[in-house]
Amino acid sequence: MALSPQKVQDPAQRFRDLFDRNVAWMSRTLQRFGVHRRDLEDVSQEVFLLIHRNLPTFDGACHERAWMTAFAARTAANYRRLARHRRQKFSDELEEPAPLEANTALRPDVEMEMRQRRRLVLTALRTLDLKKRVVVSMHELDGFSASEISTALHIPTNTVYSRLRSGKAEFRRALMTLTKPGDVG
Repeated sequence: MALSPQKVQDPAQRFRDLFDRNVAWMSRTLQRFGVHRRDLEDVSQEVFLLIHRNLPTFDGACHERAWMTAFAARTAANYRRLARHRRQKFSDELEEPAPLEANTALRPDVEMEMRQRRRLVLTALRTLDLKKRVVVSMHELDGFSASEISTALHIPTNTVYSRLRSGKAEFRRALMTLTKPGDVG
């Protein structure tokens, strides 16, 4: 359920509702954008601070998660730039994905397979440059239309389509490289 600007008058309650609904999603989104799992909580808090400051400007022109993704993308870009500046090394090893909401109905073998697939997708996404990764993630994983992505990121719709087309092709090539015959995937 999207929170329209007029529905909740109390700004503090409006932010608490938005935070509660989106905190786990934000961690997964930031991880897809290249934030290391050990830094997810701190970077997520940075994003939510920006969202809190800018919440009065949210006009509902796009879906609230699309709007928040723009903040996440910029913060992730700054994070990666600063990490490189501090000469931190990002490991190429398969990092454990940020957890999904708890689902106790899954059998352990199904849960393990899902975790392996999520790890594979995360690894393949990390081969894309951030601009393509953001557009591919928003479209393919979050289900936003090109128009919504365009509005949220303040880029032309044709740029969205271009990044989506080339990003999906690069993603497929990365998946093919990662899943050689006989591998799980």
